[in-house]
Amino acid sequence: RGRVGTLLALDGLDPDPLTVTYEADIEVRVGDPDSLDGRFGQEVAIPLFGMRDIDGDGRNDLVSQSDDELAVHLGAPALSARPSWRLDLAALREEIDRPDSIDLEDLFANIPPTVRWQTADIDGVPPHDMVLQRGSRFTLHLGGTGAGSDGRPGGPDLAAPDQVLKASGNVMHFLLRDVDGDGRVDLQLLRAETISLGTVLRWLVISGSLDFDVFTYPNEGSSFARKPASRKTLSLRVPAILGFIEDIEGMEDGLESMLRWPARPLCLDGDGRSDDIVDVDGGLLVITPDAVPADWDPGLEELVKSEGLDGLIEAAGFSSLDRVEDGGTLEIDLGQLDRLVPTPGWDLHLAAQGRRPRARLPLAEGAGSVETLRVLDLDGDGWSDPLVVSDHPDGRRRLQVLVRRGDQDGSSDDGRADSLGVEEDLVEADLGEEDPDEADEELVEQDG
Repeated sequence: RGRVGTLLALDGLDPDPLTVTYEADIEVRVGDPDSLDGRFGQEVAIPLFGMRDIDGDGRNDLVSQSDDELAVHLGAPALSARPSWRLDLAALREEIDRPDSIDLEDLFANIPPTVRWQTADIDGVPPHDMVLQRGSRFTLHLGGTGAGSDGRPGGPDLAAPDQVLKASGNVMHFLLRDVDGDGRVDLQLLRAETISLGTVLRWLVISGSLDFDVFTYPNEGSSFARKPASRKTLSLRVPAILGFIEDIEGMEDGLESMLRWPARPLCLDGDGRSDDIVDVDGGLLVITPDAVPADWDPGLEELVKSEGLDGLIEAAGFSSLDRVEDGGTLEIDLGQLDRLVPTPGWDLHLAAQGRRPRARLPLAEGAGSVETLRVLDLDGDGWSDPLVVSDHPDGRRRLQVLVRRGDQDGSSDDGRADSLGVEEDLVEADLGEEDPDEADEELVEQDG
């Protein structure tokens, strides 16, 4: 424990890199000493880092979270190497009552209780506030994201919450969103119905439904209503599982290639709109301007990256549920999975067909086949920078970064507008032999 990570300084800070300390969980496996072919190894878990404005002051803060701890480095007055405040998630989990035995009549009750947190502006007074879930207990902490004052440490004051709400049943998730359109954030709870093992076994041969009750607690200015103003039901129609598995196997081959197609939207002209397309054609990156359709669906993967899990849940049904009357039900048929599963990369690939590309950029020699293509603004200039993870012929994976050359007005050193080039000094990051999905996720988190 006690490893040290390095974060490059943000605009307005000292140009030297900022060293940020963090805790790394290290598990060492020494194998079976009595076995002739025993194996040993070491597993290191590093907390996920991300940049977001957690306290609402307009400056990005550094947020680090592991399974056991949340650490926040506030960006004002200056981003600090040490956390401004911490939240001990492991200790909070220990406070939650756990079931003593397995309940076969209520399978969701066997899910270990969790601790979740979200921040938003609840009362209109800075800094932002925090809602903390501990099992079925919810606490509101006004100003709970700030640095603290008058000797009080920063973060939420767990001993003196501003409001406490308790829910019954199996609360699976909660959201902070403006449900009634009054410009204030409301609290919504998602509660699963009671499902027994017998019900799940019947679903093997006959269809059924899995219902989730959604309760909305309106914002009353400095707190939420103590009782929900509405209760609606999100019903997932579950087809007979045995037949559904056969249907999935039939769809799998065609869907897999479309789901993995690497085309992505990007901003090539600095106007803030990702309406251009970057695609892969052999050893080339093909960039097509103004080709993203107006009705293009970014899909689940892009939605999670841009809006997080809450954005995914909201898009999956909550927005439509808002239009349902109190006490009503919104049904989603899982049997139409092929229609529900988006293929954003394949859709962009088709949209670029027949259009004249602006550029065809060769990747580094020997890069091999492209596994992953990501588009991020790495240098903060408002222009997109493609990142390519590819299979190398020697069995390893290689990361290449293409950044725009030239000034902000679109001119470049070689006289071409909107020029992208491989930055040789940044590029050759050897990703080893990780699973491509794991390498991709690590790439995204490193950018944060």
